[in-house]
Amino acid sequence: MDIELHFFIFFTLVVIYVIIGNLVYFRNVIPALEENNMGNKMGNVIPSGMPFRQRKHVKQYLRILNENNLKPWFYYYLKFIDAIFIVIFILFISLLFRLWGNI
Repeated sequence: MDIELHFFIFFTLVVIYVIIGNLVYFRNVIPALEENNMGNKMGNVIPSGMPFRQRKHVKQYLRILNENNLKPWFYYYLKFIDAIFIVIFILFISLLFRLWGNI
């Protein structure tokens, strides 16, 4: 596989990861947490750009889905989001090694 194809695969996976993640987070996770009063004292859930806070929200949302035995189309994406991130990170590291080898 040449470097251009390697970069294209990496870039495509990152774009899909970010688009699906933001779509699910803002359209499903935040409203569901507000419905279940899992926010602050006022019941509001403040969307966050910080990954650790988003992961906390996603874990709370997964708990809600598991309690209600719901499995929407993005359930496994949320359940294995850390593994997906690790795969993308490994692909990034391998791309860096290939680029470093061509210098």
